[in-house]
Amino acid sequence: MNDSKKNDMELKEIEEIGKMSQERFQSQKEHYEFLMYQLQSHMIEIDDRKTNGDLHYLNEIADIAILAHLLAKCEGVEDSVFKERYRRFKEKIEDNS
Repeated sequence: MNDSKKNDMELKEIEEIGKMSQERFQSQKEHYEFLMYQLQSHMIEIDDRKTNGDLHYLNEIADIAILAHLLAKCEGVEDSVFKERYRRFKEKIEDNS
């Protein structure tokens, strides 16, 4: 397994992008639509690039992680929800062992 320390992105870096993104759009609806469009297009691009052996798909996966975090913040997902979802994913993984 990879060393997770080298993949940790500072939360403040994502928050900075989030602030820039929110300032760019005049309404929360526009911001939401932008983030959803970006997520959808990145999903397609990841599949296409991986299918064609283009390692750039790894960059697109990182983009998805950032976009998902921005969407969660845009929609006001509380930290408690992340903790609950973490617990549920952990249970699912343990149940499939």
